[in-house]
Amino acid sequence: MMIYVSDVFVPQNPESHFYYAKLAATQGSLSGLTRTGLCLAKGYGISKSIGGAQKVLSIAAKRNYPDAIKLLKILEDATK
Repeated sequence: MMIYVSDVFVPQNPESHFYYAKLAATQGSLSGLTRTGLCLAKGYGISKSIGGAQKVLSIAAKRNYPDAIKLLKILEDATK
């Protein structure tokens, strides 16, 4: 599978995606937190962890990041 990035198709690399999402998250990026949470929820580039995903997404959701709020609600509804 290929991913379109900046006018170029590049090979998909789940481990690198998780690494850079986590790096962005540690630098305070709400998008990075959300992507890290999504990786954890799907097991993309790291072992699947719904609890870990909810923990990370809740940090971004508390900062009113809309994507994190939506994903957190989806996870909460799925685990009921």
